[in-house]
Amino acid sequence: DPVICDERSLLNAHLSLQGIQILSGDYHGVLHVNAERDDFVFLDPPYHPEDLDNDDYLYSQFRFGVRDQINLRIEFERLLSIGCKVVMTNSNTGFIRDLYHGFDQIVVDSCRRINSKTSSRKGEDLIIVPRKR
Repeated sequence: DPVICDERSLLNAHLSLQGIQILSGDYHGVLHVNAERDDFVFLDPPYHPEDLDNDDYLYSQFRFGVRDQINLRIEFERLLSIGCKVVMTNSNTGFIRDLYHGFDQIVVDSCRRINSKTSSRKGEDLIIVPRKR
């Protein structure tokens, strides 16, 4: 019996977000036009599959493949270079770990809600942040 509309929580969120702009969209358009020094940017791209033959990463008719992941890595560095605070989540695969070598990578347990086999619902994700100096 989840509470769908918790008035107090909604009001608190409303008050906390005063003066905050939340943008959602393709990162190319949103970030190049809007990102500025001291902005907090959270990136949550389609996760890279361990098995490239696996179509689980087809979130839409558009693939987010290796080239897209590499381009996102370039954007991640660009955002840092202009003074943004950047955090990204992605899959814990060898490709992603290698791609973000040099950044702090925090492994977290995750639970997938969509899978016909309950044993396959557990996984690991990466949280990628700039290395602490």
